[in-house]
Amino acid sequence: GPSLALVAEGRARTYRLERGWEAAEEIGALQKDLSSMEVRGDQSHWAAGPIVLGSMPFWPDRPAELFVPERLIGVGPQGPFAVRVAPAGDDPAPGWAEDLLEEWLGRPAVSREISAGRGLEVVSEPDRREWMDIVTQAVSEIRAGKLDKVVLARSVRLSFEAPVSPAAVLRRLAEAGTAGTLFLVDGFVGVSPELLVARRGDQVLSWPLAGTAGGQGRSLSGSGKDRREP
Repeated sequence: GPSLALVAEGRARTYRLERGWEAAEEIGALQKDLSSMEVRGDQSHWAAGPIVLGSMPFWPDRPAELFVPERLIGVGPQGPFAVRVAPAGDDPAPGWAEDLLEEWLGRPAVSREISAGRGLEVVSEPDRREWMDIVTQAVSEIRAGKLDKVVLARSVRLSFEAPVSPAAVLRRLAEAGTAGTLFLVDGFVGVSPELLVARRGDQVLSWPLAGTAGGQGRSLSGSGKDRREP
């Protein structure tokens, strides 16, 4: 993110929520297990406790898989740091944090080479003609009163002649100067301009962008469109 770069290694715990992320019993067991873990290392750099990564579907009753990384290597406002997540009573060897930082800071930079010319195929799905037909249909249905609002999207598929490293894609996104939060988890790479929700102890933080207009509250309250939208 804009103020913190974080790399997670290993798995201290893996959780599969068979009944989804709204199943109170499964979430309660996960939280109880997290409370039994300790974060070892420089607490002045990282005092957030263990973090949970993984994928969660939009449907609350679908299975979700989460895991707690064993080691965190980060660079924040106060410099680089390393912490380790472990069950209570599991003491790592002395000097482990310094050794881990030395290993990571000594690793060669990930190659930035991503072919952008020969061997690259770009395919829009749907293609331009079909996309324009979809837009025309959406406008027609709005004018006919069938729709109040529609959000259209299409994908672009890139096929490279040689394999592309997700880490190299992440590096290129970072070099683009985006102020968003970049992520790479199990090969899934991307960047989000907003943080929907984050919890740190008893604080819940959110930086949503949709509908945000700074100090223009009066103009928003007088807009029929913005009053209808959540």
